[in-house]
Amino acid sequence: MVSWGFLVMFLLAVSVLPAGGHAVLQTPTPFNTQPSTASPCGVGSVSENMKSVAQASWTAGSSVTIGWHLVAADGGGNLMGMFDPNGGTNFTVPAWTDTFTTQGTNVFYNKTFTVPESLNCNNSPTKLCTLRVYTSSNWNSCTMIDIVTPDCTDCPTAAPRARVCTPVTTPLGFCNGTSVFIENGTAPGDISSELLATFNANRANPNVFISGNSTACMASYQQLLCSLSLPQCDLGSGAVLASTQACHSQCEQVMSDCGIVQAHIDLYPCSSYPLCQGESDGGSGGGLSAGGKAVIAICVIAIVGALLSCVYVYYTKGQLLGYAYNRTTRRWGRVAVPAGGSSSYIAYEDQQ
Repeated sequence: MVSWGFLVMFLLAVSVLPAGGHAVLQTPTPFNTQPSTASPCGVGSVSENMKSVAQASWTAGSSVTIGWHLVAADGGGNLMGMFDPNGGTNFTVPAWTDTFTTQGTNVFYNKTFTVPESLNCNNSPTKLCTLRVYTSSNWNSCTMIDIVTPDCTDCPTAAPRARVCTPVTTPLGFCNGTSVFIENGTAPGDISSELLATFNANRANPNVFISGNSTACMASYQQLLCSLSLPQCDLGSGAVLASTQACHSQCEQVMSDCGIVQAHIDLYPCSSYPLCQGESDGGSGGGLSAGGKAVIAICVIAIVGALLSCVYVYYTKGQLLGYAYNRTTRRWGRVAVPAGGSSSYIAYEDQQ
């Protein structure tokens, strides 16, 4: 037999398991838009395509702001930033030196800092600097920045990139698609490998999904991740219309199939995604998230439970909260039991 002491120790051990928090750079767009602890840049490897695309253009010495999304509490900690002036992953220049701490669940932080005046990317092969943003809890993101030197009339700068869809006619690995489109400057292999890593990490983490190993979850979650990473394209002009194809009911299907854990309810904010084709506001659950629906369900259950309890008490005791119904006078009255009288004797004081 298992002793009570062993059981208590086991439950305590389980209770302190890490919650698997998530945090990721929001703006400028990082190499990997999904939260990742892969060091140093949130991706398994930094490709040449990633290093060639500027996500922002900043002037040295100017004040700029980045966005950081803390999805779950364990993704919190001190937020730090570093530049590699050579456009690689050898980070030597601090973006800021003050302590900036993130904490809480589902918080969007803006960090404003001054770009180092001496920073330039002239020695970078692409004329871009790499920015790494990371936390003391080991969540990492990187992006490429075009740094403009003030009062410079003959400085090399990165050419602006048009957002154009590029057809991929070979299978896209994880997304199992042919004849699909990706955004110009991204590599199909990079997309596939990063999505597979995110899929495996979240699906297998019981602190993210309750039913991550179910067949239904794996199928719908794979589809959602692909939709999140593939752009919407104008097939006529080839222009990027939106960075994602994800839509509301598609996301809600994943929440239903996988059973999202409350601590990570905001990892995929379904209500922020546009309606799917043919979907109406009424059919999408009124835009409520899975967490909102759970709160409503709990409130309804509590109200019904309270009413049933009142009915049970009334029919077993003949009264409720000191009042009973006189079937003769057809009136409610306050119960009165005379001193020394029978406990079953009830007198009604009619309520006029």
